[in-house]
Amino acid sequence: MTKALFTIFFVLAGTLFTLGQNTLSGKITDSKGESLPFANVMITHYFENGVETPQKNQIGTISDIDGDYILTGISDGKFSVRVIFLGFENKTFQIDFSGGVTKLIMNIVLESGSESLDEIVITSQARGQLKAINQQINSKKIVNVVSADRIQQNPDANAAESIGRLPGVTVTREGGEANGIVVRGM
Repeated sequence: MTKALFTIFFVLAGTLFTLGQNTLSGKITDSKGESLPFANVMITHYFENGVETPQKNQIGTISDIDGDYILTGISDGKFSVRVIFLGFENKTFQIDFSGGVTKLIMNIVLESGSESLDEIVITSQARGQLKAINQQINSKKIVNVVSADRIQQNPDANAAESIGRLPGVTVTREGGEANGIVVRGM
């Protein structure tokens, strides 16, 4: 008897909780009809007396591996929904949960927004770094060696900034710029 009452209580509580909760669902695809998994779908604004106001507590979801999404817990009213997927143009549209509408199905098609990028140049410091690593390995003391090539690559303002990157070395600053070093607290 207790188990039956407990079950009835949770069913009724779940039903009461979902009253006034609206659902937006659908599928997100590209212009070729391919599904877009893990796209962001979020309510960004609501409309109050015809004025668009930013949503304080944004609610959102992501599409699953098949591009399907379900956004629940939406209150009654008019809202702006934004869909974001990397490499595609963002899409914003409005939904209206008034007049008894509790479920909307919106299939969304995103247009490619990718642009061609300049070439990527990869450089290496293998020769200088290899020599520095060999010096560290073959040393009879604990040493940290940084190659001159590596120091030149750092965007540091002065030598103290460069040395401050080593383990156990901290820098003292004046006016935001390093002006001295402290090695292991000494």
